[in-house]
This record gives sequence, C-alpha cells and structure tokens, in this order.
Amino acid sequence: MAPNSFDRRFAAEQVTVCIHDNGREYVRSFRVEFTTLNQGVSVMFDTKGWALVEKAAHRRTANASKLNAKGKRRMKCKHGFAQPSDMEGCAAELAVAVLTGLEDWWVIPPVLSKAPDVGRTLQVRGGFPYKDRFLLVHPEDDDASPFIQATWKPGSQSVDVLGWMYGAEAKRIGRWTNFGTDHAECYAVHQTQLHDLCELPEDNFAWLRSLPTGYLKQIQEQEQYEKEHVGEFKF
Repeated sequence: MAPNSFDRRFAAEQVTVCIHDNGREYVRSFRVEFTTLNQGVSVMFDTKGWALVEKAAHRRTANASKLNAKGKRRMKCKHGFAQPSDMEGCAAELAVAVLTGLEDWWVIPPVLSKAPDVGRTLQVRGGFPYKDRFLLVHPEDDDASPFIQATWKPGSQSVDVLGWMYGAEAKRIGRWTNFGTDHAECYAVHQTQLHDLCELPEDNFAWLRSLPTGYLKQIQEQEQYEKEHVGEFKF
C-alpha cells in the first residue's frame, strides 16, 4: 500500500520491548521506521529487530511441536500458534508493540488461552498482503479485547498495521466463513470496516504516528493562538 498524499515518513527511532517468554523476560532495543499509509502505518524493522521476530517465530514453532505426556503433539490454545510458520504472527505483534509504545510483548505467555499479545489487552492478527485483508475473530475470542489487523510481506522486514475492532463487534458484523479451506470457521471482517488506529484503546502513541504531515503542528499552533488571545472566543 502506498503512502498517502502527505507522504509522512519518520526518521528511524530507537525503541525498547520487554519480551515475555514462558516465565522469562528479556528487554531488547532496536531501531524502526514508520510511514503513514492510506489506511494504517507501515513499520520497518532494522536487522536487530527482525532477528527478534525470527527468534520468536522459532520459539513458537518449537513449542507447538512438543509432545505431551501421552506422546501426542501438544497444540497451543491460541489460534495461529501451531502453524508451520509463525513469522507473520510474530512480525505483526512486534510491529504493534513498537507502534503503540506498549513495551510488553507476550511471545509465549504462561497462560495461553486468555493472554494478550501486546500490552494488557491488545490481540494481534497477522496475515499475508496477497490475500484479501480480513481480521479473523473466533467464537471463543474475548469480546472486550481489541483485535488489530496487520500484514507482512514474506521476504521483507516491514509490516502494515491496518486497523482494529473489538471482538464483540467483529462477531456482530463479520462474515461467518472458513474461506473454502480447512481453516476453522470464524468471523471475517474486511479491513475497510476496521476502526482507525487513532482510536485504538489503551495508552499508546499510535494516534500520533498515524496523523498526516502537519496536522499535529496545526493543532499546536491553534492551541497556542487561543492561549495568546484568551477571552476573544467567549460569547
């Protein structure tokens, strides 16, 4: 997706995340670049950041293939955890973590069924851009959690974070489908129906990085003007 007409690009900046991995925590820093899109924000990782995505994907794949006490493959509780490649999910989640400024990234949380992906409540759904961009929400997903749609193009180090919707909303307006595949049936919401990242709940910086060029400056200039002309706007 091309940048919008304002073509707002941010200089690379240093970010920090706290990675939660099955009871262990690691704090890591790396650099990312942000570019606003017609819908959403593109997040570009540097080499160090992308290495974290690859390592997390390897951990998830290995963890999903472990056998239980009966010698059967242990399937994880969260959708997407037991797929052959977890790259798209890990890339999407880390992109949301750095975009929002919420440092907690739950790679392998202690309790899988209700754990957030990022922060305290955010759930992230990753996908491929060459497919129709749908947010997928399953019947057992939490109604009150915000679900964020993001896409990763294989072979790149960038992710497009597109928009979000509460679980209950997705279940109300989403199309019930499995896309004619062996995917579990779920509620599918097209990206055009998603809420703007500027409205994303939980304290975050996503709204700032989603604003078009000059818009924030216009707000600041207007506020400064009103301060300098106190009383002129009263009736």
